Amino acid sequence: MSVEMLSLLILVAFISAIAIAFVKKSNVGILAMFFSVILAVISGTSIATLINGFPTRTFVTVMAVTMFFGSFMANGTTKWLADVILYKLRNAQKLLPFAFFFISVIAGIVGGGGAPLVMATICMPIGLAAGIHPVHTALIVVMGANNGCMVEFGYFGSVVTSLISSAPDGVYASGAKAITWATFFAYLLANSILQVVLYFSFKSYKLGGKADVKEPAPLSPIHKKSSIMITISVVALLFPVMMNTFFGGFWARVAAYADVTAICFLGCTINSWIGVSDEQGAIKAVPWNALVIIGGTGMMLGLARTVGALGVLVNMVTNIPPGLVPMAICIIAGVMSLFTSSLSVVFPTLIPIALSISAATDINPAWLIASITCGTLTAAISPISTGGSMAYSCVTPEMNDVNKQFNGQLLGAILMVVGMGILSWLGVMNIFKF
Repeated sequence: MSVEMLSLLILVAFISAIAIAFVKKSNVGILAMFFSVILAVISGTSIATLINGFPTRTFVTVMAVTMFFGSFMANGTTKWLADVILYKLRNAQKLLPFAFFFISVIAGIVGGGGAPLVMATICMPIGLAAGIHPVHTALIVVMGANNGCMVEFGYFGSVVTSLISSAPDGVYASGAKAITWATFFAYLLANSILQVVLYFSFKSYKLGGKADVKEPAPLSPIHKKSSIMITISVVALLFPVMMNTFFGGFWARVAAYADVTAICFLGCTINSWIGVSDEQGAIKAVPWNALVIIGGTGMMLGLARTVGALGVLVNMVTNIPPGLVPMAICIIAGVMSLFTSSLSVVFPTLIPIALSISAATDINPAWLIASITCGTLTAAISPISTGGSMAYSCVTPEMNDVNKQFNGQLLGAILMVVGMGILSWLGVMNIFKF
């Protein structure tokens, strides 16, 4: 069977799993595993290879994050923090979505890949208390944090700069940093436009202008301990990355261990020792239904990667009329990001192709690079991507049904990628010429 036909079958199976789960109120992850096994047999893929596609890293990260931060939700600390911020902003709640976005951008600049988690942990309960839909909050914090990571020295920006510098023939090597900065600002402009669209789509303009919010009670001893643990974990996650950005050397070695999974596992044990939570409470905080969804859908996308679906997408780029290349490459980057890593696959695959197209057609290279970046990093709000799964893991059943949150983030990712493609076609990402 051809790669194109297998890719189509996987797409149909993926959509079918979501549709059946919606109708039957079942877990989409279990259905995705069911279809994955059948498709593996059809494609001749071994079961061992199929299981190797299981998103182990994302699964373990979400488990660690929810065990650690779930303790603070269980003991009321997160709610207290939300009440404090909501009280401080009680006269301007309509501005909360935009505040979330720009604070997330700053967090992405200084905090790297862990920023979506930090911002989701803080903003989810605050947004819920203010009346912001959990899906809206998830889209805000992931899009904002990823935007911040695209500064030239940032988590994503540094990789993009390196790829531009090392592209064949070195045509754009001298302007690599400038192109990356242009990409950051073009992404920020496009992102800001879509944040306004989201604001009205979710009717956040109806948030209480002057809410009758009571002043929060003073901190209890357990809340004080929890606040200290939250502060320490955030500093441990963000500070080494920030110092490495500016100084390197010793801080590069320290930043290598500033991993959100490791920090959360260590934090779970310390929480138990100091009486913030017990082990059983931490385990109960893990959203096992959500993890099954992440595991099942991730396995299916891993199968798509194995059978060569990415090659189909890349081949599409070379057959597109020049006038549609920016929009098309944006959408293709977004679709690829659902299957695989932006850093290790999407950027290294598409950026050299984009630069070759630019050199051959005189299309502004910054336009194409920005289109790729906007597509792939916007798709990361999907719950099966690393950033999106971090936000998804912070949603408790009390906030939103896990299937509805999953479907909402996935649909949001698709619509936002299409939106980015349209903005690219309109020239929004072509504001800086090279």
